[in-house]
Amino acid sequence: MQLIFLSHPQVIIDPAVPVERWCLSPLGRATLQCFLERGIWPAPDVIWSSMETKAQETAELLVAHFNCTAQSDIRLGENDRSATGFLPVAEFENVADQFFCATGLFCTWLGKCGRCTSENLCCYE
Repeated sequence: MQLIFLSHPQVIIDPAVPVERWCLSPLGRATLQCFLERGIWPAPDVIWSSMETKAQETAELLVAHFNCTAQSDIRLGENDRSATGFLPVAEFENVADQFFCATGLFCTWLGKCGRCTSENLCCYE
C-alpha cells in the first residue's frame, strides 16, 4: 500500500472564522484541478481527510476526479495554532518558514527557505 499526503491548496482567510472552517478559495480549487489534470498522482483506493472544511472540500474534488471513496478522521486536523492565534498572511508565512525550514530537515513550505531544488520536488513551478 502506498500512502501520499496532500495538503489543501489556497483558502479564503477570514480572521472572524475559525481556521478549521475556512473554505477553499476559487484559486485553491483551480490549483487543485490543475494539479489533477497533470496526471502525476496515481489513482488512490481511498482518500483520507480531516474533518475541516477545506480538507473536506479537497477530498470531494479528489473523490470526483479519481472515482474513489473518502474517509475522515478528526486526528488529521489543523496544526495547533493556540500558541500564536490568528496571524496575518505575511507573519504566518514567516513563522511557518521558521518552523519548517529551521532544521533543514523539512524543506516543504512552498520552497521559500532557499534550500529547495527541483530534485526534492518541494518547490512550486
